[in-house]
Amino acid sequence: MNTYAIVEAGGEQLQVEPGRFYDIRLEMPIDELSKQRKIVFSRILMIRNTDGPSGQSNTFMGKPWLENATVKGRIFHQRRGNKMIVYNMRPKKHTSKKRAHRQSLLRFVVDAICLNNKTFLN
Repeated sequence: MNTYAIVEAGGEQLQVEPGRFYDIRLEMPIDELSKQRKIVFSRILMIRNTDGPSGQSNTFMGKPWLENATVKGRIFHQRRGNKMIVYNMRPKKHTSKKRAHRQSLLRFVVDAICLNNKTFLN
């Protein structure tokens, strides 16, 4: 793990690395998704970069977010998560409810992590 960033997206914090796929709970309209294929995150909490054979590591922490830091990526498609079953039963009342829910997810790949116009790639 040479370079990674911790990003706030979709109401959760996510550790991302360049070149990997991720799913987030970010709702976008279908027509807007077809026009836009790039995604940029600006709420970066931390960036850690380890330089090649020397093993020097630099860690940049935000308070709460880093200034001039971005994570750039490409959107692949929207998808649906696994089905979650919610079953409520009241045993002595002879009543029960069975409901299900599937979360809408957005799949993307991280291309680059940038800080102060310097790009970190794996």
